[in-house]
Amino acid sequence: MRVAHILRKYNAAEWGGTETALATLMDGLRAHDTSSVVFAPKLSNQSSDTVRDPYSEAGHEVRRYKAFMPVLGVSKEQRERLVGVGGNLMSVDLFKQLYRDKSLGLLHSHVLNRLGGVVKLVAMRRKIPFVVSIHGGKLDLPEAVLDELIAPLKGGFEYGKLFGALLGSRNLLADADAVVTCNEVEAKLLREQHPGQRILAQPHGVNYQSYQRDFREDAMGAFPALRGKGYCIMLGRIDEVKNHEWVVEQAEELFRRHPDLHLVFAGPTTSARYEETVRSAISARGFEGRIHLTGGFSSDDPVLLGLLQQARLLINASLSETFGMVFLEAWSSGTAVLGSTTSGAKSMIQNEVNGWLYEHGDAARFVDVVDTVMRNPEITATAVGKGQALVKSEFDNAILGRRLLDLYEDLKGKR
Repeated sequence: MRVAHILRKYNAAEWGGTETALATLMDGLRAHDTSSVVFAPKLSNQSSDTVRDPYSEAGHEVRRYKAFMPVLGVSKEQRERLVGVGGNLMSVDLFKQLYRDKSLGLLHSHVLNRLGGVVKLVAMRRKIPFVVSIHGGKLDLPEAVLDELIAPLKGGFEYGKLFGALLGSRNLLADADAVVTCNEVEAKLLREQHPGQRILAQPHGVNYQSYQRDFREDAMGAFPALRGKGYCIMLGRIDEVKNHEWVVEQAEELFRRHPDLHLVFAGPTTSARYEETVRSAISARGFEGRIHLTGGFSSDDPVLLGLLQQARLLINASLSETFGMVFLEAWSSGTAVLGSTTSGAKSMIQNEVNGWLYEHGDAARFVDVVDTVMRNPEITATAVGKGQALVKSEFDNAILGRRLLDLYEDLKGKR
């Protein structure tokens, strides 16, 4: 089978959870003789031959389509923000490319809204199955996060609503042959809204073995200030939803208890305004030499893998996290995990068994957990071992690839 995977954004410089999830999924499908081709928007202000392409390097075909943002009257910063975290793009070129490639036996959309509507239209015209995956959450999102996603549209005129109406984007999930989400909470909410629809809770996976090679020297070579230092790492885009500023506020007490502790914020910036806020908070407290912003990496970058392997603890302070791929990556790297009580964290972390949880805003609990991890390597090693056992038994990419392939084959059989 040859499957098309459609993305709203793919730029290795802004690599995130969706890109990682798709990479491991395609590797898992390939283990069962299923080929994948990725369709993603053309990169702006960069030619594709000068930008690293991890998907192509891994042997997966990538095709670029022309897309545009159908919004008028917004600033350049607002437009960049929309593209970075959830812009509702439109593309005629995508329709043409998907429609003309007769080798594609199934379309898998990893995007909703207008681009998802384009995928639906092609699938219905060609009479082939199409699947929709929800990565960042749709119903399982706090109101504050929803407000943040639509904030860049304020003051603008979204003429693209006409395209959405013509494509039937509002009915995308109801019209799909199947809907895939990454946690059971989202799946339950979707089943209530779309009774009778085929909805699968399919977690993301990782290739555990790829984390077993030692890359710590790569990381220390890139960031010599961390050599010999104990540090905690936050992995994810620099964005309000990831809650870096709150962690900076707690750093004073952390550094008081642990004078040699450092913090590492590893991830691309999707909100320049928020990065400025975070840097200002760091500077105001005099923590420039203790809190490090590294920029973004692809999931297979040796420096990133080394940073994870060398870290004492992975911190996930997100306001919303529907899955939490970073927990699997940390466990695979031999690193302990601490997560805020989002649905993604609670679905994987057993508190004080394979990791630690804290309630949003509970600074005392947060600081105490970090303190416990830094002072008790034996306890954290036990927790990490249990996390690794969970990864190998339930989140291996080949196992999850087989499960999704079973869905694909069933849908094709019914067609």
